Amino acid sequence: MTFVYLSINAGLVGAERDGRNLIYRPSLDRMDGLLAYLTDHCCQGRPCGPVAARRRAHC
Repeated sequence: MTFVYLSINAGLVGAERDGRNLIYRPSLDRMDGLLAYLTDHCCQGRPCGPVAARRRAHC
């Protein structure tokens, strides 16, 4: 499966036919929701960012 196919199935991207072409557009509301969820839950309560990532790499 391709990234585009998985993104369409997840509702993150929509496809619209224009003649023989397919136009892919992001679903910004769904992507905002996904990013908000990942930001809230990514670091298990610790601050997110490069510093936290570096600390985790040394554990």
